[in-house]
Parts: sequence; C-alpha cells; structure tokens
Amino acid sequence: MKFIMKNSLINKYIYLIPLILLSGCYSQKVTPIYSLNSFFAGSLISYRDPKISQKYLITIVQYKGNLRMELIDLDRKKIIFLPGINSNKGNPISVSMSSNANKIAFIEEENGENYLFIYFRKNGFLRQINFDSKDVPMKLSLSASGKTLAIQVLRDGKTKIDIIQLDNYF
Repeated sequence: MKFIMKNSLINKYIYLIPLILLSGCYSQKVTPIYSLNSFFAGSLISYRDPKISQKYLITIVQYKGNLRMELIDLDRKKIIFLPGINSNKGNPISVSMSSNANKIAFIEEENGENYLFIYFRKNGFLRQINFDSKDVPMKLSLSASGKTLAIQVLRDGKTKIDIIQLDNYF
C-alpha cells in the first residue's frame, strides 16, 4: 500500500521535475555596464572582433572607411596609443591580446594577402610570423599568458587550426 501511495505521489508531481531542472538554467537579466557602453556609442565608429581581459579591451575599429586596432584601458576609459601597429598598408581582420595586453597578435590583409604579426607593447617591437605560402591565416586567439597562439588557417581549401608556442618562436 505504501508503495502505491509513493507512486501516486510521484505521478501527481511529475510535471514539476522539468520546471525544477530548468530553473537551474534561469539567470537574471543581463545588465549592461552603461559607464563603459557609452564609451562605444559614437555613431560614426563601427567596432568588431572585441577581445576583453579584466583591465583591457582590444577591438578593430572602422572610422571613415579606415580600419585600425584600438586598445582601451577599461578602468580609465582611455585609448592606449599603439605606435607602429596601425599601418596604412593593410587592414586588420583579427586581433587578440594577452591578459595584461603586453602582447597583441593580429592578422592584417594587404593586397589580397594575409599576414600574421605579434606586437610587444612594452618596447613597441612588431614581429611578423611567416607561414607556408599555401596557408592563409584567418583568425587567431592569444592565450592569457601570451605564450600560446591558436591560429585558424585555410589550408588546401579546408579550415585548420595551428597552435604556436611563442616562447620557442622568439
């Protein structure tokens, strides 16, 4: 008799199980950080490919038809000047940074060719990383430590991922 009662009790409340399970997935409404979002509200500027750390945000900016990279100090809400990184030769297509923004990796397109660069912000040193001529770098992601780089490449018509250990490269 007790077994039957337990079963009927379970059957009575069985519809609550999905609700209980789904309630764990429910989260509060996302709240914008208006003090930061107002920084990006310029109507003449278009932003894309943002990468963020605790203190910095790097993004590709389009202003009056020109593409460039901007590093922004989120605490001070100021753009950090990056000498030598924004050339008029090519257009950035992908950008990433280490968590302290001391290393910035980016892919630039110039005359139909894609080139991969690492920029060392402390000393302003820019280094090109050469690829096999048939590999086309498309996107990248730099680890928080700045020691490892993942690169999406187009190789023989297929998208592949290459991982580079930067400590061994420099």
